[in-house]
Amino acid sequence: MNRAVTIIKPADVHRTSELAVVTNGASQQSPATSIRAIPANPSPRPGGMGTLQQAPKGKLNVTLTPKAPAFHNRAYLAYQYPQSTNLSNSNNFVAFSKGVIPGLLTYSFNLEKDKKYLIEIIVDAWGSSGGNVKHTIGQQASTHNLSTFNTKVNISRVVQASESGWVSGNLMQGDDPNNQWRVYSISINEMD
Repeated sequence: MNRAVTIIKPADVHRTSELAVVTNGASQQSPATSIRAIPANPSPRPGGMGTLQQAPKGKLNVTLTPKAPAFHNRAYLAYQYPQSTNLSNSNNFVAFSKGVIPGLLTYSFNLEKDKKYLIEIIVDAWGSSGGNVKHTIGQQASTHNLSTFNTKVNISRVVQASESGWVSGNLMQGDDPNNQWRVYSISINEMD
């Protein structure tokens, strides 16, 4: 199953608050300044000088690689027990071994409620042919066969978050531990 629609409840929701710098003093001689949290969508204050607000998020359209593993507190990837990483401009990947400790690649995206996102992961077999990887996101897991060395496979999934917050997925060695594999990129694109 290459594409499926999944409704995901983020296990770990991080809400960000904005900061407001409020001047309490009426005179120029003793300006008292305090910092307090304000709601994410505050109503404008008359004469709103001194209020700092975060820029709007915009549409999420990001490609993460081992060389560029994070994007503005909206997306990041991490990996455990890689055999090697290659961070050159022309050959950017992380490779996982057929060794005793199987490798694991984890990604997280800060998604908005009820929006649909296309997630695409580019992988291939490395140094040998065959084997498979298991992709898990939300409550869904799928196994993807890797064919011959250096033949890239696109693992895709469409997800829709039922709540705003962080959603994580992972990719790990499948049932065949005798083969090596590598990951080139993970992309997420907000769909209209």
